[in-house]
Amino acid sequence: QAEANAENAAKEARFNGGKNSYLINQKNDLIGLFEQGQELSIRGETTPYVREIADRTGLSTLTVQKLIAALKVTGTDEVTTQELSQALHITVRSVNRIVSVLMRNGLAKMLYTKQTKTKGRPSKVYQFYLK
Repeated sequence: QAEANAENAAKEARFNGGKNSYLINQKNDLIGLFEQGQELSIRGETTPYVREIADRTGLSTLTVQKLIAALKVTGTDEVTTQELSQALHITVRSVNRIVSVLMRNGLAKMLYTKQTKTKGRPSKVYQFYLK
């Protein structure tokens, strides 16, 4: 079982560009480290709620689980795509695709824009309706 968990954790690391390390514990939880030392833990079993969201949106159950866990780690349901990108360790473009799907399904909405500290476009702040 340990070897299978190690292989699955390595596969997850490759899927995320090889920038992060993951482990899968005996309970089948996927654990990855976040920038501030916080960790993302995803249960191996899928809840009916996660499955419902995945079926409704067409996103994978793992993506839905990661998104819910990332929102818990950030401590708010109001975040920018850049913040989610950093929390999930995926590209902003990928986050934009996920957010677009969630918005079409009434699970997210754009609240307002905020100017960043640097030049460029303001960032959109989204609210998510996931528990």
